Amino acid sequence: MKPLGNNVVVKKKPREMVRPSGIIIPETASDPNSEWGVVVSGNEKVSEGREVLYFGKHCYAEGDMKLVHVKKILLCDGDVLEGNILYAPDTLYNVPETKLEIPDTSKRLNTEGEVVSIGADVEEVALGDRIVCRDGSPIHVILDQEDYLIVNEKNVLYVRK
Repeated sequence: MKPLGNNVVVKKKPREMVRPSGIIIPETASDPNSEWGVVVSGNEKVSEGREVLYFGKHCYAEGDMKLVHVKKILLCDGDVLEGNILYAPDTLYNVPETKLEIPDTSKRLNTEGEVVSIGADVEEVALGDRIVCRDGSPIHVILDQEDYLIVNEKNVLYVRK
């Protein structure tokens, strides 16, 4: 498979993931933090041999390889790509005070936090800024066993310097 234009071919990296809670998620589990290695690239920003994390549907799959458009790639070797922003939330979930037990699947990710890394195309947000983004837009990622959220700049509602 040879990708053209801004597409890359990725293959899942075989390894287990450990959550900060100590829970091990095997590679067979469906997880949004699945890491993929770039096998063949048609794009200069994402070269072969790099590790990527992408979000969204792939364009085409053949066996254990997938064809993904570069705009769907959020992180490449830990670097934030395109117009994306990586931020550290004060708390991972925005949970109202209640005595009821709310399952993780029903909790909303926190939409406010401090910016720790930005993509090259980000124009209005700088490192260290505090941002508030649209509800439902952040994506949970785990880097070095720390919880972060990543969002596209177009989903940021306001910035506090």
